[in-house]
Amino acid sequence: MATDDSPDIGARVKLIREALRYTPSDVARAAGIDRMTLIRIEEGHSKSPRVDTLRSIMRALHMTDDGCARMVAS
Repeated sequence: MATDDSPDIGARVKLIREALRYTPSDVARAAGIDRMTLIRIEEGHSKSPRVDTLRSIMRALHMTDDGCARMVAS
């Protein structure tokens, strides 16, 4: 479970994306979503993104469904 000092899902997405040296445009294109949707998620403006959107982003970041589930659950 996430704690107050742990990054939210958007911050985690951004950390992974940056670690892979992908731009928001790279990930959005690969995920089939609008770049601004990704940015809103990363910046925490979208507090409850759709599961299918998160799954698309995680696949674009080369994460498995299991890895995605763990990230969402923590």
